Amino acid sequence: MGIRRVVNWVLFFILVLFTLQTFVVVVAVQRNANSQETVNESGKSAQISHIIETVLAVDEDSLDILERMQPFADFSLIYPVNENLTQTLLERREARLLQNRLQELVDFRRSMADTPAPTPSVKAYWTGSGEEERLPSLVMRDLVILVEDLESGRVFALKAKASSVLTLWLSRIIVFYAVSSVLIVILAFWIFRVTTKPFLALQHASDALAKDGTFMPVSVQGPAKVRGAFEAFNAMQERVTGLLEERRRMIAALSHDLKTLLTRFSLRADYIEAEDQRAKAFSDIEAMNRTLDQMVMYARSEDSLKPTFTDVDLLKLLKETAQPFESESFSVMFDDFSPSLSLSSDPVILERIVQNIVSNASRFASALSIRVEERKDEVALVFSDNGCGIPDADKEHVFQPYYSADSARNKNNAGSGLGFMIIRNFTALLGGRVELSDNTPSGLVVGVILPQ
Repeated sequence: MGIRRVVNWVLFFILVLFTLQTFVVVVAVQRNANSQETVNESGKSAQISHIIETVLAVDEDSLDILERMQPFADFSLIYPVNENLTQTLLERREARLLQNRLQELVDFRRSMADTPAPTPSVKAYWTGSGEEERLPSLVMRDLVILVEDLESGRVFALKAKASSVLTLWLSRIIVFYAVSSVLIVILAFWIFRVTTKPFLALQHASDALAKDGTFMPVSVQGPAKVRGAFEAFNAMQERVTGLLEERRRMIAALSHDLKTLLTRFSLRADYIEAEDQRAKAFSDIEAMNRTLDQMVMYARSEDSLKPTFTDVDLLKLLKETAQPFESESFSVMFDDFSPSLSLSSDPVILERIVQNIVSNASRFASALSIRVEERKDEVALVFSDNGCGIPDADKEHVFQPYYSADSARNKNNAGSGLGFMIIRNFTALLGGRVELSDNTPSGLVVGVILPQ
């Protein structure tokens, strides 16, 4: 998993965690308020009715004193009631449930008196926009009680005071928690971006070096130890790419010099009088030339080749590439497939892949069948020969350079041990893969799967 993906998952986890915690806090506070409200709503109604009876029992002068002193803990006494407050209340929704309960309590208290007076009118209003048909919570938020004494003709109001200190601080804590959570996520994202940016560059450089040996210097930044590691990595990159380039030059130089010597050997072989010995000499020279060609091709397959993709006529390319290898002892057959089938690929690299596969088959088999299969977003070139095949234990190892499988396929056949390595390297350059399987009743099936 890449560093960027890890960072994204960590940030997502932090965001989910903070969101979950905030949700839990809100639900807990809400449930706590609801439970307090259920347990104490009857007591709160009794408290309000008691306040109403207290205000109704005092005379005019005492009422003025109560209005100035405001002795009630949860309510503010408003007297006289101005028209602005009345108009505001008329525009709001009436709290019918609480109003009915308060009216019942006041009526009950009046009915218990020795000389019952006319029952006052009690009305309750929400000044908020809630739609709940239930009693207000303990803080009595947004509640106004309007009382009209029919006997004295006085009208006063009880307005719930601001939220209690506990509820006020809880709301502030929730807001602070939400804001801090967002800030922490932003800060964490910034920290991860700053701390992982150099390592993302290191990852890209490592991928480029592992893929095709490209030297991609990494910007040296960060703490002292990180800078030291980046400097060492750059030095390693330079050393590795230098060794790869030196190896390529050495293989090219050796190939050139050895081919010159082989040309001299072939001229001298003409002077060998014994026909069978002369044939053996030319066979050895041909095998050495083939080995040198394979070595050069192997070096180039590991070089930083840049494929040039274009439309390729598969049938034409396969026939033209396989035709030089056909002889009396080796035949190539093409299964039916669409003659107009084309593929977006590099024709030069694709030709080298087919050359190596057909060349290997020509040395170990007498017949080769080629077919093309169209799959989902892929095209498979399938080469089936009737040779002795490769044991299952060696199928993966043959892709290693200079590996020699202990089977009849390699007996009495001179090879470089680079053919399958070249096939896989060139196929990887085209974004494809190579698959080996057994043919029926005998032989080897080489599948080259390329993106369409």
